[in-house]
Amino acid sequence: MSVDEVWVPFIEDPDDEDARRIRSGQVEAANGLRALIERRGNGHRMSASVELAQAFAVNSQGNAAATDRLLGRNFSGFAAPHRVRYLPSKNETENTIAVDRVGLVAHILGPPRDARFLKRMDPPSKQSWPLVRAAASTATDGGPTPLFNRRYIARNPLPDRLLQAKAALGLDELVDDDDRLLRAASILENAVNNTSVFFVLDIAGTRLLFPGNAQQGAWEHVLSDPRTIDLVSRLAFYKVGHHGSHNATPRHFVETDWQTDGYAMIPFGLVKRWAKTIPKKSLVDSLVSHDHIVIRADEAPDAVPGKIAVNGDLWTEVTLTA
Repeated sequence: MSVDEVWVPFIEDPDDEDARRIRSGQVEAANGLRALIERRGNGHRMSASVELAQAFAVNSQGNAAATDRLLGRNFSGFAAPHRVRYLPSKNETENTIAVDRVGLVAHILGPPRDARFLKRMDPPSKQSWPLVRAAASTATDGGPTPLFNRRYIARNPLPDRLLQAKAALGLDELVDDDDRLLRAASILENAVNNTSVFFVLDIAGTRLLFPGNAQQGAWEHVLSDPRTIDLVSRLAFYKVGHHGSHNATPRHFVETDWQTDGYAMIPFGLVKRWAKTIPKKSLVDSLVSHDHIVIRADEAPDAVPGKIAVNGDLWTEVTLTA
């Protein structure tokens, strides 16, 4: 396999201070959440909500083996060494990447580095997250959650204020609430999704948008700058974010910012639990009503000579012209 470059989010850069902070927070939160979920199971059959929460937590811990392959570590499948870019770069001039031999220019728009948006990518510090982090070092014997690890034994009774603070965390309540565990896991996965590389490809004036799984924080970053709004306003193609979920394509983008006709591709696999919400019907309807041709992975579109070619449920080919 011959690859010139591999682009990954800056969060994977081991030498990036921002990346280390965000990544360590995500791993800490994911580990704490998994500890709570395992305690909730406690040898018993987990409910569907808890099983899903566990899947989210595992997904949020990253995939070291896949990252090693992408970065060329411990993997001989690439035909030759390749360049790795951690994007976006702190040097803004390096976020416009030209590939002259194919007439392509890539504009890297995210994930955001601006502190106003970076904080929205951290594991959330409100709602359930303080509880998840506090639970990482607690005992799991099924009894009341101790304030400290059992190997630390206090000679004197703990002050009332500390006992009250522990009670206020509500760890036992969280463990016993399947839906709260699921919500916590979902919030964590959203934070990880927001670190997707978000970019526009411009090929001789034909623009294609790929936001990955970016959600609210990353989109707000892009739509807060007139220059980047202009880049996403005249698109021929949009790879719909996060399988067409409710929080990965802003309504304002569809109804106002995207000003040209174009194709919207929704790649997803049907999951029974989300069959009624992914892809979001109101999103699909809005794309259609704004004169965009929607191509779904589960529904083959009609073939259009010179524009759309279809091979059953295997693939759909779209021909874009300048």
